[in-house]
Amino acid sequence: MEPPRDQTKPMTFYPTLEELARFDQYVAGLESQGAHKAGVARIVPPKNWVARKAGYDLANVNKEIKTPVQQITSTLQVTSGAFITQNKQSTTSLSVPEYHRLATSPKHLPPSHSSPDELEHLYWKEVTEDKAPSVTSRAEVQATLTDASQAVLNMASLSSILSEEAPESCPPRLCVGMWKTTSCWQVEDRDLYAVNFLHQGAAKTWYCIPPQYGYKLEQVAHQLFPEVSGACFNLLRHKNIMISPKLLLANDIPVHKVVQEQGTFLVLFPHSYHSGFAHGFSISEETNFALPRWIEYGKRFRDCLCTNLERAASLKIDKFVKKFQPETQASWQQGEDFALHPEDPVFVKRYWVDLKTRLRLGFISSKEFGMLRESLSRKREVAPWFKVKFPNLDYNDNFELIRSSKKTEHYPNTPIKKLKKVEKPVDVKKKLVSSREKTLKEKHWKDIETKKSSKKNVGNVTKGFGFKGEKFEDLKAKRSLFQCPSNKKHKFKACKTCSGCKEEDCNTCVYCLDKPRNGGKLVLKQKCKKRVCESPKMGTCPMCRLKV
Repeated sequence: MEPPRDQTKPMTFYPTLEELARFDQYVAGLESQGAHKAGVARIVPPKNWVARKAGYDLANVNKEIKTPVQQITSTLQVTSGAFITQNKQSTTSLSVPEYHRLATSPKHLPPSHSSPDELEHLYWKEVTEDKAPSVTSRAEVQATLTDASQAVLNMASLSSILSEEAPESCPPRLCVGMWKTTSCWQVEDRDLYAVNFLHQGAAKTWYCIPPQYGYKLEQVAHQLFPEVSGACFNLLRHKNIMISPKLLLANDIPVHKVVQEQGTFLVLFPHSYHSGFAHGFSISEETNFALPRWIEYGKRFRDCLCTNLERAASLKIDKFVKKFQPETQASWQQGEDFALHPEDPVFVKRYWVDLKTRLRLGFISSKEFGMLRESLSRKREVAPWFKVKFPNLDYNDNFELIRSSKKTEHYPNTPIKKLKKVEKPVDVKKKLVSSREKTLKEKHWKDIETKKSSKKNVGNVTKGFGFKGEKFEDLKAKRSLFQCPSNKKHKFKACKTCSGCKEEDCNTCVYCLDKPRNGGKLVLKQKCKKRVCESPKMGTCPMCRLKV
């Protein structure tokens, strides 16, 4: 396997049957080449690999869809490019041929198009601009279409630690869809790996976000749907929110687009948010699997917080910890094995370090620390009451949503055409800078060079140029009296009571002449040279405390 040159884009691999014999080892090899950084990889199996020798005559596909789901698109009116889907389960069952007749009826046929990109444009136009809700149907059945005799890439017996330790957690599933059937933004349960094979039918467009940018997608969803976020902070676990790539790109979130054709596989890596839609009637098969690298993702997974949401039996991590992380088994069982999620952003890491520091310095109690740690294990946020108590944090989880963008709409793997540089004509009527202003600027830069040459550092204390008669040792002693939990570098300030502070402006130095009242342009923004403080005071913030 030779990796592509650019490892930031989704990679496509063409393995042999021998390489696919141990699927878990093959995927580990893909990760060693950086395929997991994009969140998704495409696998084109060799031509001599056949999933179903009998073919795909739908009359011979004896699979019953007991509870097909009616998917209703509810467009968010505030922001174009985002909507919520509502799933309504049907009481009547359908066979695969009956579903095919429904999907290929005139009502559900895709519009005429010449390329997948054009169809993608039509999809977003229909689901976000049409006033009437869009209604489609989809189904998921626990079954497989792969022959039992197929030993390679058979999802019913895929080699991984998940199938060895918890085979009941990774049954193969058949997914049947039609035009506009939407898979909303989601990660796999417990951040597991996933593999998807398109057996038969039209192609599917997939969107995928690299794992390290997953937190930004969550922040965008919170801003777009504040009411849903208030009910459940981890609202994307509901798998019913769709946000367009154009809106995500406007908020500096990279989105990879992959078009899956019939007979190809897609591999989704841990914590890679993905979504997509079907181009028409299609039958695909998918399952979950795991590698040892996943265990830390599974331990730190933040699940849905709805109290009224009844979920299936959650995958137990204990057996994986016992086998692959025996040194942490005791602390894990006691609930003391706490760590951040592998894909947590910088502000969460700084928040966690700050919590431990404030506990050590006595700014928060052990009870408060326990509550904050528990909240951090369930939510990727800085606790609101913590921000109120300590308002001057040098990190935050605030996110300002950009609802529209003037940027060129493109995907990370699409080349951008460079525009020719057009030189602007020189404005002849532009006013020239006065000679006096030039003189002030020249004096200003000379004064800066003089200051730099005379600057002396003692420890972390730098003597101010507006102070005189103050020893370096005295300034250092004053600073050592205070302790700032945020580790901010506070400056010394003028006392405003000494003779130097009360001195009148001379109105003759370069700083006085720069002031507007003396006809200056206020370029230097400095006080008079004669007004030099003799007793500077240490600047503090509300969080600073006097050392006892």
